[in-house]
Amino acid sequence: MCAYTQLGSQVSNETSLHKACVSGHLAVVKLLLGAGACTQAKTEGGEQTDGCTPLQMAVFGQQGNPNPHALAISKLLIKEGAELEAVDADGDTVLGTAVIAGDPTVVQMLIDEGAKLETKNKKGESALDIAR
Repeated sequence: MCAYTQLGSQVSNETSLHKACVSGHLAVVKLLLGAGACTQAKTEGGEQTDGCTPLQMAVFGQQGNPNPHALAISKLLIKEGAELEAVDADGDTVLGTAVIAGDPTVVQMLIDEGAKLETKNKKGESALDIAR
């Protein structure tokens, strides 16, 4: 298990890696990963981000502001061991989150990397259902 320093909000337990990923700061993500930041860390208690990994934050971006570096950051996180099948508190997978975000290049990359299309969230929806 990896260790990480929690420098973020007390409410949502966002790590510095979460914040860099959601903001699209590729250089900062590289720096943090080089320093041993944990790709599996999950947020806690955030209204829309409860249980999210840095990869889920990267593919979603900030609300109303897509992440321009989502593809590059996502590839880097996967290379560093981020779990493709991680689910948030709602049961949404990384792929489901990417479908919601609406970036087809990220969605295709996740499928190419082996993300499962059939995994259902707590509402009983798969990434395919969400895409329809």
